[in-house]
Amino acid sequence: MPASTSKGNSQHPQASRRRSAPVASRAVKPDPDPVSRPSTRRRPPRPVGPLIDSAGPSPDTPLDQVFLTIGIIVGTHGIVGELKVRPVTDIPEQFEVLGSVYVGDEDRPRKIQNVRFHGGNVLLKLRGIGNPEDGATFRGQPIRISGKDALPLEDGEYLLFQLIGLDAYDEAGQKVGTTVDLIETGARDVFVIRPDAGGADLLLPNTEEAVLEIDPSERRIVVRPLEYW
Repeated sequence: MPASTSKGNSQHPQASRRRSAPVASRAVKPDPDPVSRPSTRRRPPRPVGPLIDSAGPSPDTPLDQVFLTIGIIVGTHGIVGELKVRPVTDIPEQFEVLGSVYVGDEDRPRKIQNVRFHGGNVLLKLRGIGNPEDGATFRGQPIRISGKDALPLEDGEYLLFQLIGLDAYDEAGQKVGTTVDLIETGARDVFVIRPDAGGADLLLPNTEEAVLEIDPSERRIVVRPLEYW
């Protein structure tokens, strides 16, 4: 599962960081100024299809009970078995403060022996992987961390998995639909809300004007549909 975050406190959600698979290490929070906010990170390709279709934890699952994907192994580097990892987190620097990570669906962590950055990727030297042949067997596998090892979220910031599957209501308390995806665009994130009665998905920018409240513990989000959307 990937690790991603989104900002938006219980009253006013805000800008968004990033996610990568069922659970991502990306932060999302409604954006108070989406026009002037620069895009400072190159974002990895998104999964195909709505995120709600991928197997992930319930939005209200305690963080210490989930695993977050922070990278995908795309190959090896050099002769000592370094793994070339494409980061799928808003903060690749967190690789430098981790002591260990989980590879693929392994249930035991591997100690990190060295971390360095190269060409937009993270080069990881892990215990038990000593040559390119060993490393090649893990191509395509996720690098995961326990949710308890994730960097602390800022006030009003949420991981992506905490947003997918929330019931969406308007200001009058009427249910609008269910949050099924969060699309990343150059300037801002866009919530995709699927109406219960069918029909076209509702697209709402992740701004304070459109996203009024986010409460994963109650499995709800309050939105204000905008006339020009």
